This record gives sequence, structure tokens and C-alpha cells, in this order.
Amino acid sequence: MMAQNDGTSRVRFSALSWTQLISDVYVRDAQGEKIPLWIPNGSPSKEYSFMGSKTVQFLREAGKDEEGNPIEKVVATYTPNPNQQKLLIFVENGNTGEYRILPINFSPADGGTNQYRFFNLSSFPVYVKFGDERFQIPTNGEKDVDVSLNAEGGMSIAMAIQVSEKPGDAKIAYSSVWTVRNGRSALIFVTTDLNQDERIDVKKMYF
Repeated sequence: MMAQNDGTSRVRFSALSWTQLISDVYVRDAQGEKIPLWIPNGSPSKEYSFMGSKTVQFLREAGKDEEGNPIEKVVATYTPNPNQQKLLIFVENGNTGEYRILPINFSPADGGTNQYRFFNLSSFPVYVKFGDERFQIPTNGEKDVDVSLNAEGGMSIAMAIQVSEKPGDAKIAYSSVWTVRNGRSALIFVTTDLNQDERIDVKKMYF
């Protein structure tokens, strides 16, 4: 993001929906031009780049006024950091029609082949066994793992969480077998389970 003398900046981001496709949200650039957004939930969107204000407002039409002009509702806001492109994760904020935005360090152009990128968005440190790899991801941390495969197949994964400050006090919170394919990469998000204490949710998105 490059600042200008008139208070506008170059804004760059890609976007991803946590639950379902978002196709009715848009932004306006510094000249007020409408920029429609296509925010998929299976893989990151294309990169959006425009001159905008310091705080980006994501908008949705919410009916029309008495003169027939569209009424715009702000459904999310985001303040970019200078010179950083982010992947913006749109998470529904209950049934309000609004979103929380989780910005993470990722650009679709940076994704490697057979690369699995883990993001720990939970409130626990997470210990991961992924195939032969073993590693820890702190809260708000991330980890890239390159997978070398000669053929398609399954790879076991298990995650344990540190539930207290007591050494060794970890418990298995997730276990599965993932199908892995040559040439396919993935983003893996680990979040706190809102319905159960000391549990996590794991979400994979391939690209």
C-alpha cells in the first residue's frame, strides 16, 4: 500500500469467505467508483488493487431510499498496513449480515507446489504430526510444510493442544487422514471450537 499526498493509498488484497460464496459485497475507490468483489469459499480470490482511503469499507446494498437511490450498508471494515498484501478471511458475525475480517500473510502468487500452510487462529498452542513432520504452531503463528509425493495417497495428521501452562499438559484434539495430491497445495486454519471447551476446529482450503 503506497501513501499519496491526498490521503489515499494503494490497497491490495485477495479474499476468502469462511463459509460460503460472497458475491454481493463491493468497495468504492478514491473516486467513488464501485468495485464488485467475488469472494469464494473454496480458494482465494484474485488480487484486488485500487486507490482507496486509509480504512476500506466493504459495502452491500440494503434497499433503496424514497428517491430510488441504493442504500449502502457497511458490512466490514479493514485498515491495511503499508506495503503489505494480505489475504482477508471474511467470517460471518452471527446473523447480522456483517463480517469479521481476519487478515493473514498470504498472496496467491506466493503459493508453492505441494505446500501446506498452517495458520493457528485458536487460543491454544498446537502440536502437529503431519506424516513424518512434527512441529509446534504458537497462537497466531503459521507454518509451511512442503509435501513430497511420488503418487497420490493419504497422509495421517494429528493435532494436540496445550491446555495449561503445566509442561506436557497436552491433549489430542484432532486426528484424521488427508488425501494429498501432487501439484495441489492447501491452506489449513486451526480455530477455537466455540461450542466445546478445549477443542479446535480445522478447516482445509485447497488451491
